[in-house]
Amino acid sequence: MESLIYQVIAILFPISLLFLIAWFISTSLKKSKQLKSIEKKLSRMVKSETKEH
Repeated sequence: MESLIYQVIAILFPISLLFLIAWFISTSLKKSKQLKSIEKKLSRMVKSETKEH
C-alpha cells in the first residue's frame, strides 16, 4: 500500500510542476499583452494632450 502512495506522488509531482510552469507562462504572456495595451493607450493620450496645447 505504501508503494502505491509513493508511486502516485511520484507521478503527480512532475505533472503538477508542468501545469504550474504552463500556468506561469500563460499568466506572464497575458500580463505582457495587458502592459503593451496600456502603454499604447497612454502614448495615444499623451499625443492627444500635446496636440491640444
